[in-house]
Amino acid sequence: DDARRAPAPAYSRTGDLVSFADGYPLQLTGEASLAELNRSLESPVPMTRFRPNAVVSTGAAWQEETWRSVTIGRVGLDVAKPCGRCVVTTVPQALDDRPPGEDRTEPLKTLSRMHTVNGKAVFGVNLIPRTDGVLRIGDELRPHTSVMGG
Repeated sequence: DDARRAPAPAYSRTGDLVSFADGYPLQLTGEASLAELNRSLESPVPMTRFRPNAVVSTGAAWQEETWRSVTIGRVGLDVAKPCGRCVVTTVPQALDDRPPGEDRTEPLKTLSRMHTVNGKAVFGVNLIPRTDGVLRIGDELRPHTSVMGG
């Protein structure tokens, strides 16, 4: 299938595949991270600017980057790496989502100043499922300090 490809080898295992996604199967973001970013912006942005699959409540900004894996409901997922950001974050999902006069380089410009990894603006984390299952709104999140299955 031409739509399937492997994620970056440095952050995945042999046999991991992704299709119809930017680089990884899933992306998780934390509400505290968005709140921290929005405190630095003139015009706050909604979480939809980052197009996550899962949004979680965390105690501290960027806390999701400290996890090696998570269990959401009954689904085990490895945290591959922080999610590098591009200009897509500057484009609202709905045409009427941009406040009048909003800087069209935001939130990427501010994120590039305040939160980077290896010189790249990051927000949220990329996930790779390790067990089958369905993620549901309201599922319990359990972070882990080791990857799934070693």
